[in-house]
Amino acid sequence: MLSPLLLAAFGQAGIAGALSSNRFGVPGVNRTFDYVIVGGGTAGATVAARLAADPRRFSVALVEAGSFWDNGNLTDVPGYNGWSTHVDQERPSLNEWDFETTPQPGYNGRTMHYSQGRTLGGTSAINTLGYHRPSAGSLQMWADAVGDQSWTWDKVLPFYQKCCTLSGPDLDRLGPDGAAAIPDESRAFAPAGSGGGGPLNVSYGGYRGEYAAAVAAGLDRLGLKRLPGLNTGELLGHAPITVTVDPRTMTRVSSAAFLHAVDADARLTIYHSTLAEKVVFDADKRASGVEVKVTGQRDYRFTLSASREVVVSGGVFKSPQLLMLSGVGPADVLTKFDIPKVSVLEGVGQNLWDQPYFRLSYQVNVTTMTQLERPEYFNAVSEEYLSTRTGPLTSIKAGETIGWEKIPEPYRSRLSPSTRAHLSTFAPDFPETELLPFNAGEHPAIDNNDDDDDDDDRLSSNNWITLAVGILTPKSRGNVTLTTPTTVAVNPNWLSAPEDEEQAVQAVLRAREWAASLPDGVVVAEYAPGPGVASDRPDDVARWLREAGALVFHGSSTCAMGKPDDPMAVLDSAARVYGVRGLRVVDASALPFLVPGHPMATVYMVAEKIAAAILSDAEHEVGQDAPISGRTEL
Repeated sequence: MLSPLLLAAFGQAGIAGALSSNRFGVPGVNRTFDYVIVGGGTAGATVAARLAADPRRFSVALVEAGSFWDNGNLTDVPGYNGWSTHVDQERPSLNEWDFETTPQPGYNGRTMHYSQGRTLGGTSAINTLGYHRPSAGSLQMWADAVGDQSWTWDKVLPFYQKCCTLSGPDLDRLGPDGAAAIPDESRAFAPAGSGGGGPLNVSYGGYRGEYAAAVAAGLDRLGLKRLPGLNTGELLGHAPITVTVDPRTMTRVSSAAFLHAVDADARLTIYHSTLAEKVVFDADKRASGVEVKVTGQRDYRFTLSASREVVVSGGVFKSPQLLMLSGVGPADVLTKFDIPKVSVLEGVGQNLWDQPYFRLSYQVNVTTMTQLERPEYFNAVSEEYLSTRTGPLTSIKAGETIGWEKIPEPYRSRLSPSTRAHLSTFAPDFPETELLPFNAGEHPAIDNNDDDDDDDDRLSSNNWITLAVGILTPKSRGNVTLTTPTTVAVNPNWLSAPEDEEQAVQAVLRAREWAASLPDGVVVAEYAPGPGVASDRPDDVARWLREAGALVFHGSSTCAMGKPDDPMAVLDSAARVYGVRGLRVVDASALPFLVPGHPMATVYMVAEKIAAAILSDAEHEVGQDAPISGRTEL
């Protein structure tokens, strides 16, 4: 239930009100720009803004299939993040693509809704707002995988810092206990007043409550050390997560902030509600533009030409789809759909990395955000949020502290030699599991199919939390491929490798140990997996994993960077598509592998780094006339 008070009082103050009408393109009119960016999401909006802000006044077209933030407060209020990310048939989202996965054998044949942003701001406009950086060792792995040491931690840190500005939370709002839990991360960000920070606000949630202290104490008792934040290149331990909120208003900030920051006289033109259908190549395999469509009372098709480069930033599923529709992809797919071959790249749409998550739910003796299901409580906290910007709705319901670790003993010794060998391929500081608490949890009223409203009210009046575990080192790989000329099949392939199921079983047992480590009296009972799933029967735990496996929408690497001799690489280390000229892919699909944890901060970093590379190439008159990158064979 959403509060009518909050919905009515909180206006649609999104990007539409901040951009003048001359920022928007005219549908149906062919035009030529220096750069055409496809996708106005986390990476695309960042790249477009950086190119348009250059003193050389490049003309930039930003093409976005979605429009403005049309779900009202669901995208703005931190405490609503669950509603903004997860949708159902009764309450569809206007801001996302509504992907459904193929039936997943590792999840007992279930199909899963997979959220991906379709709006200016992209997934950064609908996600759970968590911002953190990966481990330094994982970035060394990245540099080695692509054969380019400019991707090491020290070299990319300036690009992490360039996109954002750390704004400390109002410690008075958090109270003395909450304030004491917030680390000083100022040294991980560009110094205030240095001009090095960007328009993305990074801060902390404004509410912690009893639950936050309890889950942090549990991680302490497990032996995880307290970290000085999650943005220093170290993750093994635990700390509160930074979030993309404006601490003055306690509202979401997305990549659309980059568009707000562009000077009024910059030559940036935004085409919203405009779908890219095909990248156009000339006879020399140069990307010369993009064929697009605006859908209204009638379809308008037209071409946006690029005199310098085309940048595809459609996301982990849409970017490979557009490449394949444009003649860049696996030979069998292009042949099946009679698409003329421009560059045969077998890795397009392959190598999909994603993290399986499993949510354990507990009834507890501390107040949690399960109470939001009670109208009187929801109305009270809505009034608090509106009047003072404090209270539970300033929290993202998660991340008050997050733990990261290698699978410890005695759990590690239970893994097979094959699983231990797989884990040995990751950097020593690369976490294998994430311990992620949520300030709400699954409970019997949610699963109750009868009409006993009194029983549901009684169950909802209790307090519940989730202790989730995620597998950060999966061996399973999925794919996204064309099923028709206009649709794709999304197959994350969770738990298809037995090594992943082994990791997950031990991670669930570790999460149960975490629950037992919470301060005395906090946990009342376990609801999920529940007493019917015995810890000393691994087959029972594995059966529950397949029934209850979940997702957190962290797909990556479907247009992966790699060395020229890597047959599955799609991009070189500058995000240029192999076998063609003037075309790059910049989004989560470009990552060579999924970095540990939550990838949003890294997608911003990639956007900043590649935008700088594009501008450097322009300075040296490299771009459309650059030699074809890497492999050239069809």
